[in-house]
Amino acid sequence: KGIGRRIHNIPIISTIYDLDHLETNIKNFELQRIIISDNTIDAKIIESLYIFSKKNGLAIGILPKLSNFSLNPEAKFTANPIAIEDVLGRKQKVHNTPLLSKIKNKVILITGAGGSIGGELVRQVSSLSPKLIILLESNEYALYKISSKIKGSFVCKLADIRDSIKVEKIIKEYSPDIIFHAAALKHITFVEDEPLEALKTNFLSTVKICEICKLYNVPKMIFISTDKAVYPSNVMGASKRLCEKYIQQIASSPGKTIFSIVRFGNVLGSTGSVVPLFENQIKNGGPISITHPKVTRFFMTIREAVELVLISSQLESENNGGIYILEMGDSVLIKDLAKRMILLSGKRVDEIKIEFTGLRKGEKLSEKLFFAEEKMSKTPINGILFTSDKLYKVDVASYGNLASHIIKNDTNEAMKKF
Repeated sequence: KGIGRRIHNIPIISTIYDLDHLETNIKNFELQRIIISDNTIDAKIIESLYIFSKKNGLAIGILPKLSNFSLNPEAKFTANPIAIEDVLGRKQKVHNTPLLSKIKNKVILITGAGGSIGGELVRQVSSLSPKLIILLESNEYALYKISSKIKGSFVCKLADIRDSIKVEKIIKEYSPDIIFHAAALKHITFVEDEPLEALKTNFLSTVKICEICKLYNVPKMIFISTDKAVYPSNVMGASKRLCEKYIQQIASSPGKTIFSIVRFGNVLGSTGSVVPLFENQIKNGGPISITHPKVTRFFMTIREAVELVLISSQLESENNGGIYILEMGDSVLIKDLAKRMILLSGKRVDEIKIEFTGLRKGEKLSEKLFFAEEKMSKTPINGILFTSDKLYKVDVASYGNLASHIIKNDTNEAMKKF
């Protein structure tokens, strides 16, 4: 009814339910940007607005929630840009923020701070008023990039997670309250070709950090795991599962450190995820390459995954070394994800060809979030499950035996023990 009228001399030109009419008359208006002011707007409408913006070369953003506005009169009024991950992801739930307030005034160490998960951990932790954040990262450029995006008290440590002497020195110097261990080699194909590298970075470094945590009585250590650790079919997943079992083992021995594991599936927009790959392929006119027409994966936005990791770190359990599993919703057919991304880019599905290249070495059609034998229990937080079941126990001596072969670069013997 308001079409044709003005608000503060800004014309009302259309409703959000008549975008087709607006598109045919778009040349009559000097449109530059779409700003969504309603945080409760339906996800389908946001998707249609996103497609409209892509078709017509417009920027699109959403205003922060009213509760997030700064009371500072000098603060800039800005809309947050909407990325394709926000549209592809399910509607993010509102989680228990009082638990996150426990991070205030804490010293937090984040390994792999320049990676996808580590970087998002840095960003979210920095907004919770910690006493200090220690950014540990081996990639100089990645460390520079993340350090330039955060405020508050932080220190950058250019260090390889494999350098246990330096890692110990850092932990001893800063006495962190919580360590989020996100550093890992994750690319399945590369790791299949260089299994010893995964064992050095993913497993041996985790063993050393756990030992250092116990030595200096670090209150909490959170290990970031993956759904690929469940019934693993590749070296990356198997190395992560080995870490899970080791942490459960060391957590059962006397000590003051609380160890916990957080396991989840793919995150939208992470380094190496299919989303930026498909975006590039669509931008170049195709084809989109998919390994198999029936391949499925679990997906969650990186922001929601990391928020749940942070909440998990503050949950209390009677069992040290427990595993928190993030509920990822239904698994997604990658073929359908690709088709949806084509539409979101403003093109028709028949404009971009999809090619199937065959499953890569160590790749499965589908992943699972937990073993059939693991008994799941609910936590106070919607979206987080918990298990303290310790399956397939391994003698600690066998870990030492494996470690000795890894240190010697003896791939054949290491893989036998692995």
